[in-house]
Order: sequence, then C-alpha cells, then structure tokens
Amino acid sequence: MTRSSFRIIILVLTAVVLLNLNITARAQTANEQGLPNINRQSIFAHLAIEHVSKAQGIPASTLFVFEDTEVRSEILAKTFQFVTIIDKSSFQPYKLMIEHDTRAVHSANDVELAEKKTRVERFGKLDPALFNHLQGLSNSDVVSATIILEIQPGAALSDLELEVTNELSQKYPEVRNAVANNRSPMDVPDVALSHKIRAEYLSGITNRVQQRVNAFLQILEARRIQYTPFAGMPAVIVTATKAQLIQLAQHPSVGNVFLANYDKVVLAAPSSMPTRSVSNGHHTASNIEAVWALGYKGSGTSVAVLDSSVADTSSVSSHCPDLNGANNCFLNLGDVYPFFSLITDHATAIAGVVASNAVYPDAPNETLGIAPLTTIHRGGTISGTSEQVVQALDWALFTSLVDVASASVVTYSSTGTPSSFAWAFDYQARLAQRTVVAAAGNNGDYVASPGAGWNSLVVGGYHHETSTMWENDLKGEASSWKNPSTGAEKPDVVAPAFANFLEVGGSFANSDGTSLSAPHVAAIAALLIERNSDLRNTPTALKSILMATARNIEGPTGLLWSEDHRDGAGAVDALGALQVAGNRGQHGTTCLDSCWISEVLTPGDFTNWTRSYEVYAEAGDRIRFGTSWWSQADDPSSSPVLSTDLDMYLLDPDNSVVPGSFSFNANNNVEMIPQDGYIIAPKTGIYTLVVQKYEFNETSNLVGIAYSREEALANSGTITGTTWYDADMNGIRGDPMDEYPTDGLNLTLYKDANNNGIFEPNFGDTLFAEVEANYDDNNEAVYSFIGIPPGNYWVLGDYTYVTSTNPIGPINIGPSDTINDIDFGVWSSCIDCS
Repeated sequence: MTRSSFRIIILVLTAVVLLNLNITARAQTANEQGLPNINRQSIFAHLAIEHVSKAQGIPASTLFVFEDTEVRSEILAKTFQFVTIIDKSSFQPYKLMIEHDTRAVHSANDVELAEKKTRVERFGKLDPALFNHLQGLSNSDVVSATIILEIQPGAALSDLELEVTNELSQKYPEVRNAVANNRSPMDVPDVALSHKIRAEYLSGITNRVQQRVNAFLQILEARRIQYTPFAGMPAVIVTATKAQLIQLAQHPSVGNVFLANYDKVVLAAPSSMPTRSVSNGHHTASNIEAVWALGYKGSGTSVAVLDSSVADTSSVSSHCPDLNGANNCFLNLGDVYPFFSLITDHATAIAGVVASNAVYPDAPNETLGIAPLTTIHRGGTISGTSEQVVQALDWALFTSLVDVASASVVTYSSTGTPSSFAWAFDYQARLAQRTVVAAAGNNGDYVASPGAGWNSLVVGGYHHETSTMWENDLKGEASSWKNPSTGAEKPDVVAPAFANFLEVGGSFANSDGTSLSAPHVAAIAALLIERNSDLRNTPTALKSILMATARNIEGPTGLLWSEDHRDGAGAVDALGALQVAGNRGQHGTTCLDSCWISEVLTPGDFTNWTRSYEVYAEAGDRIRFGTSWWSQADDPSSSPVLSTDLDMYLLDPDNSVVPGSFSFNANNNVEMIPQDGYIIAPKTGIYTLVVQKYEFNETSNLVGIAYSREEALANSGTITGTTWYDADMNGIRGDPMDEYPTDGLNLTLYKDANNNGIFEPNFGDTLFAEVEANYDDNNEAVYSFIGIPPGNYWVLGDYTYVTSTNPIGPINIGPSDTINDIDFGVWSSCIDCS
C-alpha cells in the first residue's frame, strides 16, 4: 500500500455564516489545547468524525482531524482516505480507512487483513514474484525457493523472547533486576556477564526455532526434496519441481514462499568509480572531528561490513601513520567470512569508511575511517545472491558477535514491495538485539531491500557542498527515497554519499553512493557504543538517538505525516548524537538534559493506554523526541503489518499540550515530535512526553526513546506576533468584534542563509522552527519564536489561510532583540471549527 498527500481545503462560505461566527463558539477549539487545526478536512474526514462520534458515543465537537491522506491499495484495487481522528478529551486516536467509491468506513487493521486475505486468494502462499515466475514453467521444472514457516500460536519471536528471559531470570539475579526495571536480559552492568547472558539468550531462542525447522525438514526428507537450512531463522531454501512446490505451499507449517537465488544483489554505489580531488568534507558534514577531539574513535567496538566481496587488508600503503603501512591501514582486523570469492575496491571502500587509519595528505591528523580503532569484520559472498548476504549477516551477528552490521548491497523492486531479503534482516536484527544498517540504494526510486523492511537503520545519501555543516547540502539525486509498499517512512536518516579510501593495492581513490553512506552511519553507531556501552544491547534507542539529533537537508526536518521524505529525519550529527548517548534516563525520573531511555515494554506497562516520561527544558531551548521499536519480524507474509503501534505527544509544565507535538503515524515503527521543525520550549520547567499505546498485539517489545535538547544561545532574540480573522481579507485588522483573534495558524521561521534579503526556501534558506498561534491569558491569538541567534529571518504563515503579506521579512535579529507585531490576518471557511 502506498500513500500520497491529499488535502482538500474548502474555501467557500456565505457572508451569513461569516457574520454568525462568534467568540463564544471559539472557546472550545482544538487549537486552544495546542492541537492541530481541522481546517484542512476532506469530505471523508467529515464522514470519519461522524462515524467515530456514533460508534464511540463521543460528541463530534470533541473530535479533530489529525491526518487526512489518500491511500491506494493495489491488491484490493480500491482507493481509500486514511483519516486519523483524535478525541480532544482523552487524546485517543482512531485510525480509519474510508472507501472513495462507497464511502464505507473501515479500521486500518480491517483493510490490512482484507489485503492479506485477497493476496492469499490470488496467490496462495506464494509471493507474487514467485507466482508469476511459475506460470511459465511446466510441473517438472525445478525451482529454488525460500520457505518461511508459519508462526505457531505462542511461538512468535516476542513470545520466545519473554519465555527465554523468564528462564534466565530464574538463573541470574542480575537478569531479574534488569527485568524489574523493564530492561532486556543482557542489559546488565557487568560487560562479561552481559556477553554470557546474551549467548544463552540467543541459544535459547534459536534452539526453539530449530525444533520447528527440524519438524519441517522431516517433511522435506519424506518427500525427497533437497533443502538448505536458512541459518538461525524459521526458513529453509528448497530445490523442488513446480508441482512439489505448489503442494508444499499448501502445508499448514508454511507461511510464505519466495523465489530463491533469483535476486542477485547489486552494489549500492554507481558502477563507475570516479576519481575526484581528495577532500575530508564528509567528516566536516557529520561533526566527526568534534567527536574525535573528545577521544572517541571506536575503541572496544566491532563493525561487520557486508558486501558481495571483501576488503583488501593485506596491501602495504605509505598513507598509514601506524603499522609501517601494513594491513592497508586497518588497525584492528576481526574475522573474515570464509565463503567469499573476490577482493574488490567496493568492499575496500566501505570498510575504509568505517575503520581505515589512512590519513589525508592535506590533513595528517584526520583518518579516512570514522572509527579507526573499531575492529572490522568482513563478510562477502560466493555468487552474490541475497540469501548468501543473509548467511553472512548471520555469521556476523551470531558467530563473530559484532556490535554493528552494515550492508552496502541491495535488491530493487519496481513496486516497493519488501522481499525475503528485507524480512531476513528484520528478523536477524530483532533476534540478535543489534544495530543493523542498510543502504537505501541508488535508483532514485523505491528504497531497496533489505532497507524496505522496518528494523534496519536505513541510510540514504546526500552531497556535502560547503565547509559549513548542513547548509546548502542536497540529497543525492540517485539516492533511493520512495517509501516501501508497507508505508514505512524510509530512509531513516541520510549521510554523505562520498568518501575517499585506499583501493586494492593501497592507493588513494574515491567514489559516491549510499554504499558509502551506510558504513558512515555504522561507524558513528560504533562511536556511540564506545561512549555508552549500554547502547550495544539497545539498538532501538540508538536508532532513536540518530534520528532525534539529525539535521535537515531537504524538506521537513522530521517525519511529517502523509509526506514521503527524501532525507528521512535528516543528516546524521555525530556530536549531537554523542551528547544524547552519554546520558541514559529511565522511567520515573526526570532527564535534566538530553538523554535516552530503553525499555522492554508489555501491554500491561501502559496505564490508561499511556506511559509518561519527564524531561526538563528552559524557555527558548530547541527540543526533539524520537521513539523506535521492533516490528514483529517473524511475520512470514509478503505484506507484513506492525503488531505494535505507538504514538506520542508532549505536555508543557502546566500540563497543556505543546502545539505541534503530536505524532500518530500508522505504518511506521518510528515516531518523532515535532513532525516538522523543532519545538522551541515556550516555558521553563518539566515537560511530560506521553507515549500512547494504539496497538500492542505481541508479548513484549524493546522501545527506545531519545530526547535532544539544544540550549537557547546567549544573547538570542525573540519574534512575536498575533493572528486574527481577516473578514474583509485586506491584511489589516479591523473591528475586534468582526475580526477577532483566531488561533491555529501554522507559522514557520526560516533563516536567510546568505543574508541577501530574498526568500529562497529552495536555494539555501533553512527552516529554523515551527509554531502555532495559540490563545493567551487576554484571549489574543499569539505566537512567539524565542531563542533565535542573531541574523536575518523570514516568518512564513500557512499560505492557504493567510491574506496579509506573506512571508513577512526579512527580519533582522540582533543580540537579545525582541521583534514584536509580526501579524497575520487569516481567512478560511473553517475558522475555529470544533
């Protein structure tokens, strides 16, 4: 299922209705509570409100529209409107799908189940690609297929996690203590004990899975079907005739069948390897030098790079400051996967981005590798199939026991459908409880597998154009960015898509592509683990940290609903992430600064559907939040759905909702607030992050939360203003009885990057923050941007409502300046709807 933005704004209202609007009616608007305005309703949104009101017995006046997006289901051949309705009194969301043709209202879950049912009716348990492939074969033709076993009741991965954890709790007091604090069993202070517990944890789960696999292997042997076990997972690769395969697909143990050894992986980099001038710009882009200056270079960590080949680690190079040039400048060599066929420049490049100790000729204190002290492990393949890459991932996670694994090979889909490649990466990441990084690909279209799944940290690429971080940078034209068919927002982040490296033989070379972006982020993950070793066992928190601290490159700075982002949450900031990584918080205590939290949660951990976390901020601070959790992972369907769906919103120190602080995504296992821009803390005090359980249909899940706080700069300024109902649309406020204050206008602040006085949002001017106008104690609709560094800025109102000059500016803010009365007159057919 794909989603596209669809907004209908009704701007027709008779003069009689305009005159009958009154101030009393405005007292109960959604925006008075800091909630999004409902002016943007489609006709389907009105139907959704009516449906929820009747079904739940809730007055329509207490409901507002959060999301209103057109969705196309190709398998059902239907177009829906996806509408999220929020109850203002309880903040309970209702996520509905309304058929365009019939106006029938369904829950999002019902539509997902209908899609699955239709897919089974049409293709059986065969993946569509395999189904189509079989149509041209005779019954005796031989096919290789990957069979994923059906989930048995009580034997889902989340069930096994809890079962094994309970066993370990009986054996280790440290595990009992971890579980009592909602931590994973290996999340204990003693590192050696943590490794021991993890080994027993993985063994306990894989042994249970293997029992299911062995039972199925007996079926295959009885039918004399050749097979190869799919290491560590409830899956088997079989070689069978078409007739045998169709018969196998009917067996109740079979969940789904994919075509095997069909997709040859391709490099997530251009086929050519262009030579460019040597530059250390990718380090500048991500603040790596600042992290090095604090002493972090990856010591005590390990990273596996997975490719169709392996890196050259034997050449002697004159560019190494250590080892007399040996090992092609890799200081700490780990294992090499025994099943590989080639040593190539591509594999050498991606390993070099992670850990090369070679130095730039023009910067002798900087290494080509981002984490030169990490131990590098190398995984390749014999013939370059996705199944072989998965076997290499299994080796990296469960034999070499790496902290981070990174893949720079992909398979593409013209429809954005995740393949068994994506399923395997999702499963292995959750089973291993490790950070697994995947390149987005370079076809400028759908994000490729394995990144088309949920659990990998998916990295797109961008071009670092100047020496100033994140200014005038552009997403790489080739970097894949369209969301997969599940609707999950991908990529998660972007990183520089260019790097210098030592090629085979030890000479300087360079290339570009997301093949180089992925190891860039994998290496930063190693630096964060060095900063706080707890992050080794809390990969969902590590992902949240990188996303919450990312910097905007293109489009929104967060994961704005109903939009397909080219740069995900933004470009990674190693220093910002390191600052968050250093401070682990916990439920029940207040984070006084940037922090992260990791918890294994069950449905029972939510009180009245919510779980709250406290953080401190001062007026003017820029704050962001990210939350991440696992997908179910072992769902064998070719159209898997999330079993856990969490939402978020933020309360200020007075327990009022902070404007723009809602995130109610339905198809993603990541939520960010705000969904666009940054929240500029309006008050000093303790804020409450509310994580809300919309669905939790599994035994438990590892949830990671990150809080990023950037203190307001000294001598920072303020821009304030008001908004009002502009009845005559002349941009000038008239009679207050006719042109009264009205809240809900979205306002954004842009920095004039080149100080040329021309508003250029597409050519360098960057989004600084977003706020909404809200009523103050005098019933005026006011807004304010505070904590603004000196410079030139533009204030922009939502153009669909504003009739006064727009944008207003440029506005020059000097040290400690306060600029008042940047006002907006607003006209709409739905002012103060309730």
